[in-house]
Amino acid sequence: MKEAKTINDSFLNASHSSNLVEKIQLEDENPFIEEENQIATRCGYVYKIWRIQEADEATGKKEKRICIRCSIHSHNGRLDESGKFKKQTMNVYAFNEFAPNTTNWRSRIDTKLIPCMNEEIKNNSFKVSRWLCQSLLADVDFIKFGFISRKEENNNTKHHLLTTHTVPTHVWAKEMACQMENMWSKVKHLVETIEEDQKETPDSAVEFILLKDFNRMCIRLYRNNE
Repeated sequence: MKEAKTINDSFLNASHSSNLVEKIQLEDENPFIEEENQIATRCGYVYKIWRIQEADEATGKKEKRICIRCSIHSHNGRLDESGKFKKQTMNVYAFNEFAPNTTNWRSRIDTKLIPCMNEEIKNNSFKVSRWLCQSLLADVDFIKFGFISRKEENNNTKHHLLTTHTVPTHVWAKEMACQMENMWSKVKHLVETIEEDQKETPDSAVEFILLKDFNRMCIRLYRNNE
């Protein structure tokens, strides 16, 4: 887990080249206060609001909206044909090959990049779906994947970047059959479940914890009464 986190942070930092044509200044400032001399992985943040339920006087339903802080990692810094800077935002993520003796990316990835990627998507569907959702929420133009392998199989601190693959976000979402409407229905269901529970104990201080089940393809909502 720590190796995967380190690899993704390093790949993100590498995408922030000092030779970019222009830096993008987002509307909102970085919400995280950093300590002096702290070295942190940089990315941009935008705040967006979605309406997940319309108001309905007949049924007594109230309008429900959700505000999400979305992450934008980088941009491609390209110029158009007229020489004008064209802003195309991009999120970057890394696949890590921790067992080269079984996947063997070094000999396959030049000619079989897509099969290698499909294998990673199949074996890590939850992680890849989370990356796609994050990119859709931020409405970035592209997603760039890095394929990173250990230099030595028994050393988890040194790695090679074998290749990268960039996909248009919304095109890839269609290929993955990922629809935002289905996502909001699940969020709405969670909100309604918590609201119904609070009706029974309106004066109690309750915490809810949402976790993915590690053994099954489901998520679980836990209630803490303390």
